[in-house]
Amino acid sequence: MSSLDYQTVIGVDAAHLPHLRLAWPTWQQFHPDVCEHVTAFVDDPETEDIVKAEFPSINVVPFLPKTAKYFEDGTRWTIAQRQKMLAGFLYTAAEYVTAPYWLKLDLDVLGTTSKHTWPDTRLFGDTPAIVGHRWGYTKPANQMEILDKWAESQGYWPTPPLNLHPSKGCSSVSHPRIISWCCFFNTDFTRYCKELAVRTVGYGSMPVPSQDGFMFYVANRTNQLVHRVNMKSMGWVHCSKLSQMEEKIKEREMQIG
Repeated sequence: MSSLDYQTVIGVDAAHLPHLRLAWPTWQQFHPDVCEHVTAFVDDPETEDIVKAEFPSINVVPFLPKTAKYFEDGTRWTIAQRQKMLAGFLYTAAEYVTAPYWLKLDLDVLGTTSKHTWPDTRLFGDTPAIVGHRWGYTKPANQMEILDKWAESQGYWPTPPLNLHPSKGCSSVSHPRIISWCCFFNTDFTRYCKELAVRTVGYGSMPVPSQDGFMFYVANRTNQLVHRVNMKSMGWVHCSKLSQMEEKIKEREMQIG
């Protein structure tokens, strides 16, 4: 495989427009291919107008699910806005991506270097469902238990339940998985996951409030390949706050200057 045919999907709401403004120039500088075919889903008309005006090369589409049902338990994992935007990746990619793969790129991710092969096409020769940054736990701790129960209600699966049960009092459950701040997903597999979600929990929703948790689970239960890699070594860095993004960019500018 000499090159990878993929498109990029991002989610933009009003709160994350400043992140996009900081991240976009670093993507263009270090990994310009991710900017060639970008679809951004937005959740309000004002944000749609701003993105279209400031980033004219981006294909902007609305994601306004009217009847979606979200989890509510008072934790940060179940904030309705967060759930809507995460679900937007699943539904937007399934409906708008035409390439064999799509890249989920969070807006708090910066490009850092172009010295490494990107993307590493050797990772896609066996047609994996997911190629994402390696991770070692799931939060909230009961997410995989919820998915096991959901899957049991759907009948036969090729592989057994994951049976990932957290220890008493733990806020997470440890296991090898991926995190999707920079993550490739197979488009056909994504459409399958969307169909599962629509049929079981309704349009715009997911069985758990986590797009990568849901898709990672389905990949495992359907015996699909998941490649866990180090995206940082490929020229990316994930920042937890807008201020951290600003600091990283200033550090880079000082090194160059």
